[in-house]
Amino acid sequence: MIKLEHLSRDDLLQIGRDTGNSFYQDEGAYRKLLTQDECIAYFTACIEACYEINALYTVSEKQEGYLAFWHKKDKPNMAGRLADYMGRDALIKFMNGLRGWPGYERCYADTQDYLSVFLVSVCNGCKGKGFSRKIMEYPFNIAKKEEIPCYLDTDSKKKADIYGHLGMKVKRHKILDNGIEMYTMMYDGKEQ
Repeated sequence: MIKLEHLSRDDLLQIGRDTGNSFYQDEGAYRKLLTQDECIAYFTACIEACYEINALYTVSEKQEGYLAFWHKKDKPNMAGRLADYMGRDALIKFMNGLRGWPGYERCYADTQDYLSVFLVSVCNGCKGKGFSRKIMEYPFNIAKKEEIPCYLDTDSKKKADIYGHLGMKVKRHKILDNGIEMYTMMYDGKEQ
């Protein structure tokens, strides 16, 4: 994995657009709760925030996919940035759509440390070619070395199955009132 550095604002905007479009084309919460433009704005804000805290990686110089992750203590605050990019109303609509899903951060707040995988994105032309495995090997190896868990939340059975195939276990599953399926996945660095 390559940590992304020295990118221009235009580079970050393009990564945000590509990531937003990729997530919008998948089944799941983003397509159900946001317009395509709102989804792109959401991911553009997230990409910029992750880049600013040195938490944004890519598979290779060709940038076939992206990863954003951090240790529990390093979590960025993205709420203000998301509201600026998406608009307050769109952000509230999105958060209300996920009402009833506490996310792993609240569920594992008492865990001393863990890796939080915030973003896994494989570019549309590269899906089905093993890039998810290449992306996830990086945080998994850190989790093993540090003997800590690695968590992520995902929003479809298809994605949960992919992460399961890579060695993660479903720790929680819930179908929200609006029909969106949410999963908390965990890779246990101690057991591997």
